[in-house]
Amino acid sequence: MIEIKISTSAAVLLVTERMRYEFSMRKKSGKIEKGFEMEFLDFRTLLSIAEIASFDLILLLPAGILTENNNLDDIICRSMRSLADVYHKEEFKYYTKEKARKLIKKIADLFENVEAKGFLNN
Repeated sequence: MIEIKISTSAAVLLVTERMRYEFSMRKKSGKIEKGFEMEFLDFRTLLSIAEIASFDLILLLPAGILTENNNLDDIICRSMRSLADVYHKEEFKYYTKEKARKLIKKIADLFENVEAKGFLNN
């Protein structure tokens, strides 16, 4: 098992920074009204931004980490739950490891498909 060592506070910092970027991109594209602040978004929209931010950060990791057994689901789960305090949304406290695993699985499947296609094309 590959154990990724990162504190919850560091993981939350990374996620919130990426969330701010995603939020600014949504404002720029017109999906979110200009002048609107992230703290006032409803939970569903905020969760969507948080999961996209997590997805983006996971994609930055080496593919080998995703194909091996790791503790990434625990890191994501703890980070998401911590967002309850950051954004004052209690719903984040109920984020589960199962949701985190589904998020990771999408990326792992993507890497497996790319690897399989690369093998077939060689």
